[in-house]
Amino acid sequence: MNLPVVAMLSPAEMALIRLLRESSTSAVRGRVKTVVEALLEAAREPYCPEKPCPHAPGECDRCVQTLRVLDGLEAMELQIRGLPGA
Repeated sequence: MNLPVVAMLSPAEMALIRLLRESSTSAVRGRVKTVVEALLEAAREPYCPEKPCPHAPGECDRCVQTLRVLDGLEAMELQIRGLPGA
């Protein structure tokens, strides 16, 4: 049975939920939505073929790849905002 969930969300959390719920014909928005969903999945449970991961956090190939993507997204955000470090 699906019951409604009541939760207090920050404005940023509400914006994220709106983004994930609304449909859009924009190719860019669709790709952003796909990336956001993948990042949420990675944050929830990072992929590792072995559970639990036998490596130190951030050292397996999948973690390294995910961290590189995050570094790239952070650099892009800084560049878009025109901040130093981009």
